Amino acid sequence: MSVSSISSSTSTELLKALYSALDTDKSGGVSLDELTSVSNSLSGTSESDAAALFESADTDSDGLLSESEVKSAFESLSSAMRTTLLAEQEASSDTTTADTIAALVSDAAEEASASSNDSEGSTTTSSAAPAGAGGAAATSEEEEETGPFDAADTNQDGEVSAAEQAAWDATHASSEEPAEAAPPPPPGPPPSEAAGASASRGTPTATVATAA
Repeated sequence: MSVSSISSSTSTELLKALYSALDTDKSGGVSLDELTSVSNSLSGTSESDAAALFESADTDSDGLLSESEVKSAFESLSSAMRTTLLAEQEASSDTTTADTIAALVSDAAEEASASSNDSEGSTTTSSAAPAGAGGAAATSEEEEETGPFDAADTNQDGEVSAAEQAAWDATHASSEEPAEAAPPPPPGPPPSEAAGASASRGTPTATVATAA
């Protein structure tokens, strides 16, 4: 049996009975208090689960659930669940309204849980340490605390392997500035002047005393 094989009148009867049960003051709108009270009474639903259902179903955020909003919430259930509930309605089951509320609450709770998990995932991703300059800064701080050897010894086995050395060199290559080249020596005198200066200085000649 499928949803399409069940008459539309059965669906109308189910939703009418559901809304009538929820709208206890017959004001034409279901408040959060009414939903919480009725769902707890019929299905043992907690206040937090009832609030999740209310927030999900109150699409115009006016603080009341209209008949169309309750219908939309029902139609958002899986086809299998709707088929089960409509079959109960056709069988004139006394628990159809309670079972429908339980199904709506369960569906809203699953939706809220999935949304919460997506939100936590986004927060975790955004809080991860950025690469680039931030990573270089973190590396420098680690070196200041532990020393270059410990920082390079990433697996802390007491030895810096070739791979660890290469990784350390690559990390510091971009942050280290090349050493300044030594200035060139001043130019010397022209060759001719150098030769003249050498000749003018001469070579000291030893004086040999002649015996008398």
